[in-house]
Amino acid sequence: MPNNIATPRMLLTEREAEVLALMAQGANDQEVASALFIATSTLKHHVVRLFKKIGVRSRTQAALWYHDLPIVFPRRGSCSD
Repeated sequence: MPNNIATPRMLLTEREAEVLALMAQGANDQEVASALFIATSTLKHHVVRLFKKIGVRSRTQAALWYHDLPIVFPRRGSCSD
């Protein structure tokens, strides 16, 4: 695990965290863009930035990074109560 994993909230913007959560659930570009009401070109900019921030080069690595995190980001569709 990279050293920067201890401070993921400081690493990613709220939007980047939303993008990562959806990607980690297996959503493709169109599905993520639709869920967030953004263009796919905007989504791709978010993806490039978040990949750089967390030090990965693929969606698979990003999903693994996300799933290895302690519960920090809200995961869509789950109850936190």
